[in-house]
Amino acid sequence: MELVHKEQSRRVYAEGIIHLYHRVMNHAHSHKVGLAVGGTVAIMHAAWSLVVFAGLAESLLKWIWGLHFISMSVTVLPFSLSTALMLVVVTGAVGYVAGYVAGELWGCAGKGK
Repeated sequence: MELVHKEQSRRVYAEGIIHLYHRVMNHAHSHKVGLAVGGTVAIMHAAWSLVVFAGLAESLLKWIWGLHFISMSVTVLPFSLSTALMLVVVTGAVGYVAGYVAGELWGCAGKGK
């Protein structure tokens, strides 16, 4: 009888460890997705800030819109380092949160297997 009880205890303990492992790995996965999305969005906006700094933003926008058969008059504001830093930080943070949430939702969707 005691042997059966020990075996059940080991099985329950092992299942608990496996469940904990999956919870930790799911959060690690979500963190990595958040970093990837946030980093990508931040780099894209840092590149845009460099385009504005170089004075090429209006020409680039007119060219891209022309490729889409759109003609718009646009004015790009002068470059400001503080605005550029804020743009990169805010979009990176929002991208991280969006990626983290997407990773969590993906992890929840996989639990039905």
